[in-house]
Amino acid sequence: MTLGDEGSFYQILSTMRRHLAIIRGEPDQCSSDWLHNKAIQSVRQRIVDPQVAVTDGMIASVICILTYSHITGDVEAFKVHKAGLARMIALRGGVETLDRNFNIRLMILWDDVCGGCAFNILPIHPIPTKVLFNFQQVWHTELPPRLSRTLKLWRSTFPHEASSLDFLEEVHVLNARIQQQLPIVWRDDLFLGIYVNPILHTLLMLQNLSCQGIRSASIVEMCRLAALLFLSNIRFRFLPFHTTGPHFAERLVILLDGDTAWTSFEDLHLWVLITLLVNSTVSQDHREELLERIVRIMFSLDVTSWTAVIDILHGFLWLNDVIWAKAERLGEEIDGRVKAKLSTAHIN
Repeated sequence: MTLGDEGSFYQILSTMRRHLAIIRGEPDQCSSDWLHNKAIQSVRQRIVDPQVAVTDGMIASVICILTYSHITGDVEAFKVHKAGLARMIALRGGVETLDRNFNIRLMILWDDVCGGCAFNILPIHPIPTKVLFNFQQVWHTELPPRLSRTLKLWRSTFPHEASSLDFLEEVHVLNARIQQQLPIVWRDDLFLGIYVNPILHTLLMLQNLSCQGIRSASIVEMCRLAALLFLSNIRFRFLPFHTTGPHFAERLVILLDGDTAWTSFEDLHLWVLITLLVNSTVSQDHREELLERIVRIMFSLDVTSWTAVIDILHGFLWLNDVIWAKAERLGEEIDGRVKAKLSTAHIN
């Protein structure tokens, strides 16, 4: 960000200390909180001056403080500082007036995404498209045949909503880019900022809260939530303080409890279910129901092994480097259930 402002200086030191404590598993709250309070004090002393309050340095300081609220999971403080930052940006003349400062603009996007993922607070600023244009490289990759067929079928089945699942293409391109740059990509925080966060921002703003009873809208919303869970684990793989709240999984479970018909899209349904189970924690009752549903879909697709399921998942969105341990345990559980059903069927 910037060390030229006193508030930023203290807050960056505080955040670094807290970050190291998280990585090392150390209980360090005193030193990071002391530095954090020094940053707050610095901002409060100077924000009363209207000329100073809207400078890049002051805005950077509040962004750093906002980031700390995210790391510590303090949702109320996050809301307060986010509202304060919004007022400062408005007084400055709008977020576009900050486009010349790449670091600040990128961190505003970063905190918007953090608020949506951790606290279910929607972004309030647009993606800085002009700022990112000079840094993002165009990446061309062919879609997996399964995803390509699914999207083609979707567009013919729901012509009035033909583009509503296009975000799966964007996430696939990101997934392919990450796979090509493994493992070094996990050490590149800038990659997270210029490639992952813009897609997360887009998905956060696509939410459909009134999709109940509408088949196409329900499927789109469930795929959106699954994609958010998928990307949330990628965020966490980059930085361990990038936590995600339970809201995506809770809403997805509610929608899956409905009677949405996945006819012709069973393999997409399978991806949604497994993405939910490997990227979040659900209640034991719901887990049992979801596992039974997965096994039923496998039999309907004439698939009887976790290895074959993985082939299907790779046809949509899958990144072993992020969820392999959870996926391995889930695969063993599913294989056991499939074998039990096959044995029962053979006996009968």
